[in-house]
Amino acid sequence: DISDDMNSFIGVIAQDLEAINSEYITEMDDGSGMIRPSQKFGYELRAAMHNAIKELSAKNDALEARIAILEAA
Repeated sequence: DISDDMNSFIGVIAQDLEAINSEYITEMDDGSGMIRPSQKFGYELRAAMHNAIKELSAKNDALEARIAILEAA
């Protein structure tokens, strides 16, 4: 799980992230040798989610405009 300063969690498997990019994982600080998602992954995930929301919002606006035109006809 990735936790940020707002106490939200995202479930991911660190080994899956490691296969994508080794910079997306980091070792736990407790000396156990276990790995967890890195801050870099968290930052890039939030950026990707932000862009996806912007794209969906634009698509929604276009669909609302189209519906308004169709209803006015």
